[in-house]
This record gives sequence, structure tokens and C-alpha cells, in this order.
Amino acid sequence: MNKAVMKAFAIKARKTLIDEIFDRIQMFLLDLKTEKPDLLPKDPVKQECLFQLQKKIEETDVVSVAEEAACIWFHRLVSVWFMEINEYLPTEPFFSRFSLNGFEKAYKETITLEEQEEIQYWKAFGYTEQETEAQMLFMKVCSQLGHIFPKLFSCYEQPFDFLIPKFSMESIIYEFLSLPKEDFLLNQGGQVEMIGWLYQYFHTERKEETFALLQKNIKITKERIPAATQLFTPDWIVRYMVENSVGKLWLEQHPNAELEKKWTYYLKSNNASQKETFDPELQPQDITVLDPCMGSGHILVYAFDILMDIYVAEGYTKKEAAGQIISNNLYGLEIDDSVSELAHFVIMMKARFYDETILEQSYCVHVRSIQESNEITNNLRQEIWQQFSMLEEEERLAIDFVIDTFRDAKTYGSCLQMTHRFNPNFYREIADKLRKISVGSAFEFNLEQWAIINQWFPLLIALLEQADLLTRTYLITITNPPYMGKKSLNKKISTFLEANYPNGKTELYAAFILRCKAFTKELGYFSMVTMHTWMFLTSFQKLRLEILKHNHIASMVHAGAATFEELNSFNVLATAFVIRNSEPEQENSLFIRLTDYLNTDEKIKGYFQSKNRYVIKQSSFYSVPGTPFVYWASKNAIQAFQKGTPLSVISAPRVGMQTGNNALFVRYWYEVDITKFYDKAKTSSDAIASGAKWFPYNKGGNFRKWYGMNEYVVNWENGGEALRRYTKAVLRNEQDYFKAGITWSLFGFENFAVRYKIEGFLFDVSGSSMFPQEEQTAELLGFLCSKVAFYFLSLLAPTVNFQAGNVGDLPILPLMEQRETFVRLVEENCRISKEDWDCFETSWNFKGHPFMRIHLEYQENNLESCYRIWKQQADNRYKTLKQNEEEINRVLIRLYQLEDSITPEVVDRDIAIRKADLTRDVQLFLSYLVGCLFGRYHPSHSGIWYAGGGWNSQLEHEYLVKQNCLILREEESFHAEDDLASRIFSLLERLFGSEQLEHNLSFIANALDSNSVNARQTIRTYLWRDFYKEHVRLYQKHPIYWQLNSGVNSGYKALIYIHRINQADLNEISNQLNIYDQQLTFQETFDKKQKNKQIAKRDELCRYHSAYQSSIEQLSHISLDDGVKQNYEKFQNISIEDRNGEIYMVSLFTKI
Repeated sequence: MNKAVMKAFAIKARKTLIDEIFDRIQMFLLDLKTEKPDLLPKDPVKQECLFQLQKKIEETDVVSVAEEAACIWFHRLVSVWFMEINEYLPTEPFFSRFSLNGFEKAYKETITLEEQEEIQYWKAFGYTEQETEAQMLFMKVCSQLGHIFPKLFSCYEQPFDFLIPKFSMESIIYEFLSLPKEDFLLNQGGQVEMIGWLYQYFHTERKEETFALLQKNIKITKERIPAATQLFTPDWIVRYMVENSVGKLWLEQHPNAELEKKWTYYLKSNNASQKETFDPELQPQDITVLDPCMGSGHILVYAFDILMDIYVAEGYTKKEAAGQIISNNLYGLEIDDSVSELAHFVIMMKARFYDETILEQSYCVHVRSIQESNEITNNLRQEIWQQFSMLEEEERLAIDFVIDTFRDAKTYGSCLQMTHRFNPNFYREIADKLRKISVGSAFEFNLEQWAIINQWFPLLIALLEQADLLTRTYLITITNPPYMGKKSLNKKISTFLEANYPNGKTELYAAFILRCKAFTKELGYFSMVTMHTWMFLTSFQKLRLEILKHNHIASMVHAGAATFEELNSFNVLATAFVIRNSEPEQENSLFIRLTDYLNTDEKIKGYFQSKNRYVIKQSSFYSVPGTPFVYWASKNAIQAFQKGTPLSVISAPRVGMQTGNNALFVRYWYEVDITKFYDKAKTSSDAIASGAKWFPYNKGGNFRKWYGMNEYVVNWENGGEALRRYTKAVLRNEQDYFKAGITWSLFGFENFAVRYKIEGFLFDVSGSSMFPQEEQTAELLGFLCSKVAFYFLSLLAPTVNFQAGNVGDLPILPLMEQRETFVRLVEENCRISKEDWDCFETSWNFKGHPFMRIHLEYQENNLESCYRIWKQQADNRYKTLKQNEEEINRVLIRLYQLEDSITPEVVDRDIAIRKADLTRDVQLFLSYLVGCLFGRYHPSHSGIWYAGGGWNSQLEHEYLVKQNCLILREEESFHAEDDLASRIFSLLERLFGSEQLEHNLSFIANALDSNSVNARQTIRTYLWRDFYKEHVRLYQKHPIYWQLNSGVNSGYKALIYIHRINQADLNEISNQLNIYDQQLTFQETFDKKQKNKQIAKRDELCRYHSAYQSSIEQLSHISLDDGVKQNYEKFQNISIEDRNGEIYMVSLFTKI
């Protein structure tokens, strides 16, 4: 199957149909409003349908009606096309009448007078005779199919009949002719499930709209639940689930080697002696299979195949078996009416493949779309009882019960649990009685009674039938349930789950696990594919315990990421399972681990490989804290949990504060005035006494071990006065603020990032921490930074979310005689990591760029030599750290006896410190030189020279620019005194000497561009084009140097340092803009292209100058406490009126 072709076809079909139908709605509404009686249908029934359509539009809206009608007609077109190409259509063909020449007209003598009137009617709306004939023929086909599929098609006039697509040469009808028929032809290996794929693709945009709403934290309404939750189950997963539930149940009672071999995904039992079986006398007709979230019937269709194998093995012909399966075996429930109709259709198409007469017979397919009783008011209910006294008291009670139960039923779907107040057969009997009443042969009714029968009895019958299905239990329950997390659930669903599924309230799919369990008979099987989170997360522990205590996990396929390929997402990690509804006793369970395979083909191949199979007793999960399903854990790992001391007993992990508004209270340290920053507090009293506002704040961050990620500060002025007043803030574990300790990031895909934190920090919920005794710190830090700790965490938290509880459950074994060596390695790693962290200017302990420090220490003026020394230092640190980490791993692997599970070797990507990188290090050196020019750094001074506070003459040094502005020029100019590139060249000469200048410039240029020809121009080009992009990236979109930029014509570009902003320098920049304008005015050129470019540049500069001039006052008074983002935004998109009176939006600074 070419999914790309199918998807493109379905998406295009939806758009085309909606557009066509929208136009038609507008056309009919316009004519009705202008009251043109000649354009109304003459048939009163059609007139009524048109008025009903108008009413529906008024009650909802045009777009909703167009979308609904497009869906209906798409389903009908697809269904007719499928039947026609398979030669199942019990009517004259439709699609074969179309060709590139248009629709093949019928003979005139076959057209009735009524049809001639129809042609004339539609002609008034611009339809050709061919188009109208095609429309009439399709309506005839739908009418005849309505006897077989009354919900998908219809025998009667309906409002949406007026919205039938126009079968013109541009119609979607011609797209059908290009679809690959071989995918749909059942006698050539095609699949009826293709209709389900088309359905899913047709609703792609609707699904994307729904997910976009979720991203905006907009709760899902019941109307959007199908779009948010329907997902076509991969074929191999369906085969696994059905063969190991339906097939397994049968083979337990009737062993059959031939069927075992035929069912590719069937897993033979690992239990030496089979426990109690369901019923040795089990017959094929006894195997009831329910899919409570059936979608388009994909799972039921494959269950049909397996049941067919069973019937044939028992001696039935395929023709006999087809009817038996529909009558006795398959059941389905769904909340989406349209997809339920498709499920009915595809099941019948499957049966038609085996029995060519089945469409002519009256088989009841047990699939239902759940209906709501909301429209049945109490007054209406009383009227029904008054008008139909032939209903007995118990029958009335049962009807009352279903009406009350099914309020908002589409919100809850098959999660609704029917009490066993009434027998399922009783609901069916009442439904049959209402049908007999509807026929009216045994009763004489008045007009009021007939009105009730026609309008309300169909709904009452539907409610009773779904009550029947919801009250029953089944031997097999199989489904792919809806996935919606608690944050996405609307209040009604959330409250419902809390009340009815307390152990499954975290996710909608978890509630369905319990519902499927309840649907299943004792000794039967329920099988599902779900997210894998319930296997591990603490919030699902009660659900796990319920399953472990009361059910037997027969098998589980841990499929992991990329199971649903069409999602194109690695966030949806799946697992499929088959669970027996019986006490677990001591049977083995089979788990298949496919999480390392990232596409369908690899997963299917891995399914059959013995290396991916784990046979264990599910009772072993009780040994692990939280009872996660850690089926792949070694015996020694499990024993470690039994022998070791939980980390939380030694030092309990702590969750930090939640500010409730990080944008208000948290900054990167380099954003704020450094004189308001304090990192030496040991206690809250120290913090208050310092008078500072900003304090180090540990809030997780990217992967880095041992030391680092010291990036954030939090407003803790006056002991957190502002935070305490903020109602959304939650301040936890204050007793541990400012203590030295161990911290880690909440998230981590491939490793666990644990670091030592010195005194002085507060901590965040994302930077969970622990505060062990000083003598225990190094030992625990080494363990947590090891592969052994990550191995255990991958058992406790395979969902990449390292909660404090998971970390606290890690088992700690004493090191004994190895402790001294172990501690030395840990301390050396911390020292190395701190040295590395402080080599970069994003550390508040940055002493200066390594090239500068080496220059001062070794009196080395050649930058290339400085780089070689730096590279050797960095490489040595890297090598030592890696060796130390591997030795720590060896010690712990031996201690925990995990030699068969993990190796001590560390891959390079897991070493968090940095090797030398020529291009990066030269770019950072240029950044350092820019900092020296601005006064942030002093070449001869270690650390930060100026980053806020009062500016005075004592802070001026010989290398900095007097004015807080460094102009950027793309080419060399005579005006070099304020040009950044020229100043860099001059600074290099002064620092490293004129003798090395050219060599140093060439070294820098070649590092920036290996093809450099002119060193000065290469450096200038980098400063002009790329420096600011690199600066913004380095400072994580919170730059401390801001780039003034007049616009795309580059009339003016310059850098300013936010910590040095002052009125005088801003005024001087305004003078510079005047000078630039004058220079452009007096530049002469006879080249027309150059002249136009010059005019555009001058116009841009004029608008920019106006915007700048209007902003000087505000810019000179920005508060660094407000942060870069908030301040930066104040000067973007300023509205300016130019000299011609046109309004322009001008941004002062380059967009970040």
C-alpha cells in the first residue's frame, strides 16, 4: 500500500468536498432567503428536507455542516467505489460510467418524467444534464444500498441529499479513477481495512487542529474526542493481539498444530502445565469478541480471519462460517457515528468475500455507535408512558434506567459501566417489543403516538441495544483505546474517571484497561495496545497492582517508540499485551522487548528473535519499588533492590520550589545587574544580610555531570518576599535552601545528569536535589553519575522522567575497602568538570578566555600556539574524566554483580565536558575581545570587569571603547574609529604584538573559514554576518549585546552592551544616524541599480532613525531586573509614520 498516495488523496478529497458543499449551501440559503419559490423543489418531501437543512445550519454553523456533509459523502463514495471494483454492487455500476470524456449518459428512454423534472430543476442552478444524471444515478445506488446499510446510506430523502457533490470534470470523482485498485481488490490480496486508512487520512487536518488546541491547553470537547483519539492500529500489532487472544483461547481447548503454524504471531505457552481452561467443549460460536473502541473495525476484521480459520478447522465451509461469525462472534462499540457505519460496512464486505449471497440476507451485525439520551426530557418521558400503556412496569423501569445512564454518553463511550440491575437479554427483548410496536400491525395509534414512534422510538431502541452490549461479558475483549492524558480531559470525563476508575484515572487508556477487564469473562482474555507509561510510572502503581494481583499477563510486546509510524513521533511509546482474566498463580509470562528498534520492519523482525524474549513470573515485579514491569532486569538487579538500602533512607531526594511564573521571578545570571547578585550565602540569614536580589537557582538543564549548569538566578530579595506574596508560588523544603548537595535534571533520554552543587543555591522542581552528610556526598555522587545508577533508573523510570521518588528508590550497597579510591575519583571528576565549566563566558566564575590566560601565563603571543596548549589541556581533562568514569563503573558493576547487564565503557557523547574545537574556540575568543572592548572584561584582569552598577572613570581601561557602541561594517571604511572589526584588529595588535598580528589574523580567519583568502575581510564578514547569531545562540536567546539593525537594506548595524546603556551614548548614536543619512545623501552614482539601492537604504535609515529617536528615553531607562526578553520586545515593531504619511512597523534590534 502506498500510504503517501492514499493520504494525499483523502486530504484533497476533504478539502474539495468541503469547498463544493460550502458553495452549495450558500447557493440554497441565498435562494431560500430571497424567497424564489420557482427554485424550491416541487416535491413536498424534498422541500421539508431543504427546510431541515436550513434549520440545522442555523442551529450550528455553515462550516460544521459542510464538514459533516463532506464526511458523509466521502464515506458513501468510497464504499460504492470499493463495492463496484470488487463486483459486489447489487445495482448498476456508477464509477465505470466516468471517463476522461465525462459521464456516460443513459439512454433517453430510461429517463422518467420525474427525472426530467429533476434535470430541469438542477439546470436552474447551473448543472449540466450530464452532471445531474450522474447525481441521480448515485442517489439511486445509495437508495438501494440503504436497504443493506441503512445508516451509511439511506432509502429515504434526507437533508444532506441536497449537498451531494457536483459530479463535474473537476470533481473528486475523477481522483477515484486514479487510485491503485490492487490495494482494494480482495481476490488479489487487497484489504477491506484500506477503507479505515482512508477514513483516518480524511480526518488528518481535523486531528491536527485538535492537537493544536491541546498545545494551547484547550480541553477536548466530546465532539473532538474521535479526532483526538482515533489511531489506526499497525497490522502486525493487530495480528499479535488477535492470534494470542482469540487464537490462544481456541488452541487451549482444541490444540491444532496446523493453526499454530498458520498464525504467524502466535506465541506458544511457556507454562509446563496448563492451568484451568475455559471449557473443553468450547464451540466456535461461543467465542464472543468485543472491540469497545472499534473505529473502522480493523481489529474485528482480523478477528474475522482467525475465526474463519477456526470454523474451517471444525468442518464448516467458508460460506457457512461467514454468516455464523457475523451472527455469533463479533461485537463492537464506538462513539463516532460515521466511523461506526464504516465498521459495519467493512465487516459485511469481509463476509461478502466468502459468501456472495450474504448482502441479500438479513444478518444483524452487532456493532453500535453509542447514542446519547440528552434530548429525551422528563416531560417527553412522561408523555411516552401515557401514550404507550402496553409497556409493562419493569420495561418502563429499564427504559428509564438507560435514559438516565446515557446522558452525555458520547463523552464517556464504552467506559460507561452498566449495573446488572437488568439482564442483557431483557434490554434486547424490550428493543424487539418497541420494533413490533413501530410496525403497528397489532395496535391502532393516533397521530401523537405515531409522532413519538417515528421521532423517538429509533433512539430508544438504539439505547436499549447499546445497553445490551455494555451489560454483557465476552470471552475476548480487544481494542486500541483512546489516548488522552489528564491535562487534556474535560471536566466531565475527569470527574467521571475519578468516580468510576480511581485506579485508572491518570489516563483515559488506563481506565479502558480496567473496563476491558470488566468486559471479559472469567478465564477469557483481554488484549490491548496502549502507551507504555502504565508499566512504570508511580501514578499507575495501583493499576499495576490490580492487574498483578487478579490477572495473569500471558504476554506483552513492549514496542516502544515509532510503533505508530504515521504519528512521526518518538513521544508515543507503545506496548501491546494479552492478559488472562484469572488469578495469576505461578504461571510464567512472556515479554518481548522491541524498544531498540525504530521502524516497523525492524520491530517485526525483532518480534521473532529469541534474544528479545524474556520469560519471567510476574510476581517478581513485587521486589522492585513501585512494582514497575521491569521484565528485562537481571536476577542480580532484582536482588540488589532486596539487599540494598534505598537511597531515600540515606538521604531523601527533595523537590524544590515552583515559582508559578518563571518569566517574572527567574533570569539567566548574565541578564541581571551583577551587583544585585550574590552566590556566597550559606543560610537564609546570609542571603537577607547581603541585600542582594538575585541568587543562584538550580533548575535542571541540559545533560551535564559532576559540576555545572549554573545558569539561573531567582528573585529571593528579602528572603523571597515577592515570591511569598505570589499566590501561585509553592515554596518547598526551605530548610535546604543554600545548602551544598547533589542535584539532577528531571528529564533525560539516554543518561542521568547528576551534579554537585556548592553552597549558595536555591532549587526548583526541575532541579530536584538531595543533601547528604558531607562524608557521604562523594560516594553517593559517584554512584548516581555511574552507568549502574542509570541502569537501575531505567528500570524504575524508563519514561525519561526522573522523579524524586524514582531516585529515592535506588538501592545503595556499601563500598567497603574500595571507598577511598572511589571518593578520590569522584573529587577529581568534580574538579575537572568545574575547570571546564569556568573556561566559558557563560559561567559566572569565568576568569578569561583560555587563549588569553595561556598568553599571560606562558608569555605566548602566537594564537596558534595558544590554541595548541589549550587543546592539550582540554584533551587531557577529557581523557582523565573518561578513564575515571569507567573505573567508577567497574567498581560498581562488580559490587552489584551486573557484569552480564552493563559494561564499564563510556561512549564519548556521555562525557559532558568539552574537547577543544578550533572554530568554536576562535568564535568565543572574538566574543571575549568584544567583551573587552565593551568593558565586560579586562584583558589583564581575571573574571568579569563590569556587568552593572554605577559606571565611573575608575572602570575605564585602555582597551575599552569610550562610547557604548560598536558599529558593524561589511567592508573596510575610512571611518575606523568606531568600527568593530578595525577595533578588534587594533586590540589584537596591542595584546599580542605587531610581529604576530598577521599570523594571528590568518589563524583566526582560517578557523572561521578554511577557504579564507583575505584574513581581515573574513573576520569582518564574520562579525557583520554571523557574530550576532552565535552570540544569541551562546546566550540562549537572551543576548547581553544587542544589535541595532535598520533593516534588510543594512543602512545601519551596531552593537551595544545592555549593562552600559546610558542617555549620552544613546544620543550619540542618534548623531551617528544623522551622519549616515548625510553620507548616503551625498553619495553619487550613475548606475540605476545602485541608485535604487541607495534610495531604499536611505528611506529605511530615515524610518529607523525616527523609531530610534522616539525610543531613546525608554531605552535609557530599561531595568535589567525585567530581563532581556521583556526589555527587547519593547523596542520591536514600533509604529512609525514616514515623510509620505505611510505607516511602517520598525524594530530597533535584530530579531532573535
